[in-house]
This record gives sequence, structure tokens and C-alpha cells, in this order.
Amino acid sequence: MSGLFQQYAGRDNTPALSLTAELVALCHRVVPRPEPNPDQVRFYDADFDRAAAEILVRLGDDPIWVFAYGSLIWNPATAPVEKRKSTAFGWHRSFCLEMYSWRGSPEQPGLMLALRRGGTCTGIAQRLEGDDRHSLMVALLRREIGGPVGFSSLRLVDLHSEA
Repeated sequence: MSGLFQQYAGRDNTPALSLTAELVALCHRVVPRPEPNPDQVRFYDADFDRAAAEILVRLGDDPIWVFAYGSLIWNPATAPVEKRKSTAFGWHRSFCLEMYSWRGSPEQPGLMLALRRGGTCTGIAQRLEGDDRHSLMVALLRREIGGPVGFSSLRLVDLHSEA
């Protein structure tokens, strides 16, 4: 067994593997940021403001709940005031978003999680609260979408939880 893994005996004495810092370091690579694509439409401040207002109109006075199924679980956009383990039926996690910068390059695109139709996905529903719902929503959109394509893919998803 490679020294990159630490081996532990599982409950049934089968070996279990865990990542080490050494193994994770082997995955790091420096990728220069590509030149901006002039054909890619991005959001500007006014676009984020408009998108946040549109979502808040749809929500009305309902609380803001965000379904975290990837990095939002361990790195939320803002500190949630409530969390619930929840399941989205009819949706599943998929590494289906190709990234040509940040997590990848034009030569070697990276992948990012998104929800696709079918199956089930368990994650954490996070309730966000603040004095300024609009600013809260703008911050969330700035983190999670880059422009009109990302905004058009946002969905209200029914979540099921025991709490």
C-alpha cells in the first residue's frame, strides 16, 4: 500500500482508505487565468440587483432557504440561521458543469457539481436571514452564478426533511 494513504480497519475488517495532505498536494497545479472571452455574457452590478429582486418577488415573504449539496455545505455563502438535512426527490448531483477557468483551463476543463433531473439528492437546507434580504441574495448570486446562463438554470426545488 502506498504511503499516500492511511489504512484503517473497517467494522468488518475490510481496509478503509483516507486522503492525506501529501496526496492532496499532488493534485495541485498552477493554471494561468485565460483571457476573458469577449463573447461570454456576464452579469454586472445592475444585473445582480435585478436578478435578486426577481427571486425575492417569487419568494414573497417566505424565508430564504438554499439547498447545499456541494461546497455550500462546508463553505456557506453566509452563516445560516438554521440547517436541516434534506432530500430533493427528482434531482441528483452530477459533475456536469465544465469550467474553463478557475477549476480548469481551455485545454483541460474542470468539472463542478450541479443538479440534474432524476434520482434523489441529500444535502443541507440552509435558512438565510438578515436585515437586508436583497443584499443577502445579491451576495449569494455573485457566488453561485456568473451570468444569464447560470441565472436561467436556477430552480425552486421542493425539499423533504424530518425537522
